[in-house]
Amino acid sequence: MLAHAATGRPTSPRPGGKSSAHSLSCRGFRIAPTRPRPTLKTNRMPQTERILVVDDERHVATVLTETLRKGGYEAESACSGQTALAMLEESPFAALLLDVIMPGMGGLEVLAQVAKRYPNVVVVMTTAVRSPDTVVQAMKLGAVDYIIKPFERDKVLLSVSSALEKRRAKLELQGHQRLLVEHVKRASHSLKQKAREIQSLLLGVIESLAYTIEAKDKWTEGHSRKVARHAVMIARQLGWDEQQCWHVEHAGVLHDIGKLAVRESVLNKPGRSEEHTAGLQSH
Repeated sequence: MLAHAATGRPTSPRPGGKSSAHSLSCRGFRIAPTRPRPTLKTNRMPQTERILVVDDERHVATVLTETLRKGGYEAESACSGQTALAMLEESPFAALLLDVIMPGMGGLEVLAQVAKRYPNVVVVMTTAVRSPDTVVQAMKLGAVDYIIKPFERDKVLLSVSSALEKRRAKLELQGHQRLLVEHVKRASHSLKQKAREIQSLLLGVIESLAYTIEAKDKWTEGHSRKVARHAVMIARQLGWDEQQCWHVEHAGVLHDIGKLAVRESVLNKPGRSEEHTAGLQSH
């Protein structure tokens, strides 16, 4: 007694000839015996993880699609690489089961396009050709697994489950990275805000000092601001940037800060003596 690969219903061998099981096995399927098998436990998210089977042999695509659906996944099929890319453009898929050898656009060419345009789609390659070079090339292009025909149901589901687990881990990592970037942006914004607040306080202190300097010397009222203004004009003519001009401006405001240490009686006394002049020069 043999189990049909697509339906799972028992079939009888054909009289006088090869059984249907033999013909399907030659086309890429190993027909499982009907004895009970242990249930394969996998972590699946069928409501969000859709799988696309890409194979030019329609019966292979059909059986793989049915296997995935019975395993709890939402699965669709495409008969060519061009069709698969068009379907990916129209709606999202989490994974591809992709045949290596197909007419027109081959599986490796499709894989390269998927890796470039849909980096979050995981790809499992399928083929009947046992070529180490092809396996290595597929892995280099971004395939996460490689299944050799004839397929076994449990191996297909295990490979898909493992591929989707890798995808979930990748998406989780990307989520953590986005959160980290947002945290850094918020922290940077906060630091910039604090810097602006400190700068504002500094400007207030500088303005207070400028007023204090001018209040002590009635002969030079407004002098510090004029020096600062002209210094900025010269700096801009020289091509200095705004940060440099900011420093020049406030250096101009504070260039007479030494007057704070000179008594007002000395600053405002007419006909200053040599002693007074020496005191002024010391500032």
